[in-house]
Amino acid sequence: MPPKKKDKGKGILKDPVSQTPSKAPQPSSPSKEKLLSSAMPIKSWIDMIEDEEAKSKAISSQEQVNQWMKSISKSPELMLALQSFSQSQISPKEEKSISKEISKASSQNVILSGESASSQIVLSQPKLSKKTSDWYDKAHFQNILTMEDGFYHTDPFQAISKFFPKGWFFKPWDLTKPQSYYQSILESTKSVKFKHFFLSETHSEPAYSTATILKVLSPNQWGDQLHRQKRFPLNFQMRLPHCLTYSYWDYQQAWFNTFFIQNPKKSHSWLFFFNSKITVQSLPNWFQQWWNVFGPIPEILTPNAIHCLNLFKTHYVPSNSEKRFPPFLCFCTNFFLPWVWMWNLRYHTQETQLILQRTSNVKWWSKFDEQTKLTDTLIRNWLCSKGFLPSIVKEVKAQETFLTQKSKAQSLLANAKTEDEYFKVMQQLLATRSETSVASSSSSSSDDAEPFISLGDENEDDCFGIFSPIKH
Repeated sequence: MPPKKKDKGKGILKDPVSQTPSKAPQPSSPSKEKLLSSAMPIKSWIDMIEDEEAKSKAISSQEQVNQWMKSISKSPELMLALQSFSQSQISPKEEKSISKEISKASSQNVILSGESASSQIVLSQPKLSKKTSDWYDKAHFQNILTMEDGFYHTDPFQAISKFFPKGWFFKPWDLTKPQSYYQSILESTKSVKFKHFFLSETHSEPAYSTATILKVLSPNQWGDQLHRQKRFPLNFQMRLPHCLTYSYWDYQQAWFNTFFIQNPKKSHSWLFFFNSKITVQSLPNWFQQWWNVFGPIPEILTPNAIHCLNLFKTHYVPSNSEKRFPPFLCFCTNFFLPWVWMWNLRYHTQETQLILQRTSNVKWWSKFDEQTKLTDTLIRNWLCSKGFLPSIVKEVKAQETFLTQKSKAQSLLANAKTEDEYFKVMQQLLATRSETSVASSSSSSSDDAEPFISLGDENEDDCFGIFSPIKH
């Protein structure tokens, strides 16, 4: 892990994703002989985060005051001296405010510091949310390694620690390229924005993290030969003194190795979501492999989200470049659907060999505001704006025109004083209807043609413009 950077924001526990999920249990610990004898079958908001960041920047100066108050609260002599001095310098109201801040700073357990490419936040008194979602297993898995004699352990994480360096959960082909190296690639290229949340300032592994996907560079967008090395910016070189360059192949690998971090409770999770500016057309073909490992599955969706997805799939017509990816990926990118992902380890027998595999679990983010971010109306408006649904503006206007005509016709009939006048109104209404039908068919080629009859005139003497005035 890279050294923790300070952040100006205030840690807020967004989702109880650090808790052990009910449907993602820890792998069982059977004996090696039992595993080899019985083979198991092989199995596939943005707004809230941005609001939190804006709030963090707004209160940065106040946090600095709190830190100063906290530091001086540890020295009773200094506090007495300040209080004695303040009595002659400030009003009683101001003195009460400062005392309140000192007391508040002393009771807080949040330590934040300067802004960095990836925010690292210490959570203060995390509270569990009452509303949670179920975890679902993904069918996709990854074979990490084949177990060798003397390396087996009933706990897969203990076994992998015999193969890899401490804190590594992918093959260490190059020891100068740890997880922090790959995360720095995604940060320096402005591909992903990270936030790591810690339960305590003494913890080196985060409880959970968020990743905002800003862009995914394709080989065509790289702008150089794919094997050519690019240098990190200076602020990243200070963190990575042993490896200052990266190629496109490192960039591609970073989309996988960056997210393989874990905490001692084996409960670390990621909150993923797409930035509003990303498009499916810009994604490289290999991103499908990333989606298979880290992407969500339709099973996690709520009933409302399922309805919106089905509406989208019914009318959405992908372009040739969008056909490279499943409709669900297009749905998530266009409507910025967030999801929670975590990984685990398990043993699997393949022929006569014991394989250590990485599995994935996903769930719905229960804090997502469906009532405003994902509605039937929102989906239909988007489909209309893209030309996948006919515009409903003209249909609504036609309905409004009909209701207006109906109301005025009923008024004319009600004002008829004799039977002759009543039937005369009826005959003229029918004649007008016939003329309207002929005019509509003759002008069907022009969408913007004016209607044959205008009911916009408020002159009651000429029956609101339907026909000549009735003489009394």
